[in-house]
Amino acid sequence: MVALLEVTEAELSCRLHDRKRCWQEADNPSKSTKSSRYQFMNKLVETLRLLALSIIFGGSVAIVFVVVNIAKEGHAAGLDKATIGLANAPLFIHFSKLALGAAIALIVSEVADFFTNPEKSKCTFARYGTSIASAILVLVFALGLTAPMAEMLPQMKTDAEVGAKFDKLHHLSQPVLGTAMLLAIASIAMSGKKKKAA
Repeated sequence: MVALLEVTEAELSCRLHDRKRCWQEADNPSKSTKSSRYQFMNKLVETLRLLALSIIFGGSVAIVFVVVNIAKEGHAAGLDKATIGLANAPLFIHFSKLALGAAIALIVSEVADFFTNPEKSKCTFARYGTSIASAILVLVFALGLTAPMAEMLPQMKTDAEVGAKFDKLHHLSQPVLGTAMLLAIASIAMSGKKKKAA
C-alpha cells in the first residue's frame, strides 16, 4: 500500500511538472516560434550555399568540357583561332553571368551563416575562407576577364591587336576558373564533414 502510494505520488508529481512545462510554453510561444524560424533560416542558407557551390563547380566543369571539345573540333577542321574563339566566347559569357549570380549568393549565404550559426568549428572557418575565395575568383572571372572579352568580340577578327588581347584574357581566365572550381569542391567537402560530425 505504501509502495503504491509512493508510485501514485511520483506519477502525480510528473504530471504536474509536464503541465507546468506546457503552461510555460503556452505563456511564451515566441520561444518555439523563434526556434522554428531559426531552423528554417539555417536550412534556407545551407540550400542556397550548396546550390551556389554546385553551379560554380559543376557549371565550370561542364563549360570547360564543351569549350575544349569545340576547340579540338575547330582545329581538326582547320579553323583559325579567331573563329574558334568566336564560337567559344558566347558560352563563356553566358556562363559568367550565371556564375556571377552564384558567387553573390555564396557570399550572402556564408555571411548569413556566420551571423546565425552559434556552433563554429575550425572546419567552419576554413569553409568560410574557401567559399569566399572561390566567390572572389568567380567575380574576377566574370567582371575582370569575361566582360572585357565580350566587348572585344566585334573587333576580334578584324583587329589583330584586339585578338591578341582576347587570347591573353582567355588564357588568364583558365587558371582563375580552375582555382575557383577546386575551392568550391573543397567547400562542399567541408560541408559534408560538418554534417557527419553532427
